[in-house]
Amino acid sequence: MRRIALALLSACLLASEPVATTLGHAELRSAEPGPGDATSELPDALIARFTQDLRKDRTSIELRDENGDRVARGGKDPDRARVQVLPLPELQPGRYEVRWVTFSAEDDEIARGKYDFTVKAPSATRAPEPTEAACPSPVPTLTSDASVEPMPSDDPSASAAAIPVASMAPDASLAPAASPIPGASPDPCAPQPPDEADAELAADTDAAPEESPVP
Repeated sequence: MRRIALALLSACLLASEPVATTLGHAELRSAEPGPGDATSELPDALIARFTQDLRKDRTSIELRDENGDRVARGGKDPDRARVQVLPLPELQPGRYEVRWVTFSAEDDEIARGKYDFTVKAPSATRAPEPTEAACPSPVPTLTSDASVEPMPSDDPSASAAAIPVASMAPDASLAPAASPIPGASPDPCAPQPPDEADAELAADTDAAPEESPVP
């Protein structure tokens, strides 16, 4: 009798406990861009990965802007069983909401979810500073040296050949200076006139008489 009572008590206790059932859902595992992301560089498509295989006919994903308007729509990737793909158009800076619906191919359970991400304005790039152009090196002019005297020779033709020939290259110092164009920037490569203070100092130095040496 005691054994029967214990058996009945055990049966009652087991009947009173809830039956644990495992509900399978294809939940979001990761996404790019993902929940809470803030980026200025977006991929061509949003990739969302889930925890179970998906049925194509009842699985969808879409993107909405801050006004709730749908701007893009996607679905299950035909080559990957647990991935949804959402092609992304050119998006203006702002907040966007991703809404997804999955139907598990493993246990026929449906699931829904949503998350937000933010598109930031691209950072402005600083323009490179202009570099100064290098001034060309002056080309030396070939001039005759009057200090070099030709060697005397009895041959008249040799004497004529020893006469130094003046260079036909124009002297840049004798060329007239170009008149400046109003409003134009000065040419950094052109020779600059001497400063007035330097000119006065040079004049005073030339005018001062040389002191005669003390015997």
